[in-house]
Amino acid sequence: MEFESVDVGGLSSDLRGLRAEFDAATSASGRLGKEAKSAFANITREGDRASKMGQDLQRALGSAFDDLVVGGRSLQDVLKSLAVDLAKLAAQDIFGTGVGGGQSGSTGSVLGDLFGSVLTPNANGNVFAHGRIQAFAKGGVLSNPTLFPMQGGVGLAGEAGAEAILPLARGPDGKLGVASQRNAQAFNITFNVTATDAASFKRSESQIAAMLQRSVSRGTRNL
Repeated sequence: MEFESVDVGGLSSDLRGLRAEFDAATSASGRLGKEAKSAFANITREGDRASKMGQDLQRALGSAFDDLVVGGRSLQDVLKSLAVDLAKLAAQDIFGTGVGGGQSGSTGSVLGDLFGSVLTPNANGNVFAHGRIQAFAKGGVLSNPTLFPMQGGVGLAGEAGAEAILPLARGPDGKLGVASQRNAQAFNITFNVTATDAASFKRSESQIAAMLQRSVSRGTRNL
C-alpha cells in the first residue's frame, strides 16, 4: 500500500491566505454597507428638506392668494407681503436655520427661478447688486426687502417700504448719533409780514411757524 505525502505547511499557508481574503472581503462589505447607509440618510434628509420647502412655499402662496381674493388687498401689497415671506424662507435655508441647516441654500435658488426679480437673495436694493457688494458707510436707501447677517441669525430690512441707512459719528460731547453732512451750505429764511395791528400780527405767528417747519423739513430731506 502506498501513501502520498501531504504538504501540511503549504496547506496551512493556503488556509491563511484564504482567511486573509475572507477578512478583506468582510471589511470591504462593511465599508460598503456604511457608505450605503450614509448615502440613504443624506437622501432622506434632502427629501425632508424639499418636502418642508414645498409645504412652506405652498402656505406662502396660499396666504397671498387669500389676501388678494378674500381679503381684498391690492396686488402690490400682496406681492410685497409675499416677497417678505419668501425672503424669510430663503434666509432660513441660506443661513442654516431650516431643516438640514447649513446645507446648499437651495431654497433661495428655487425661489429665484420661480419668481425672478420679485425676490432673490441679491435683489435690487440688497447689500449685493449685479454681483458686487454695495458699501453703505456713507449711507444709502434700501428700496426692496433686503437680507443681512447679524449676530445669532439674519435680519430683514425694507420689508415695509424704503428704509434709509444713516452713518453714525461721535459729536464733540462724545455721544454717538446720526452724522450730519459736513460743510453743509448754510441758508437763510426770510419772512416778510405785513400787519395792520398787533392782533393781526399775533394771528400770523402760527402761519409763520408752520411755514418755517415746512422749510426746515424740505432742507433736511435734501441733506
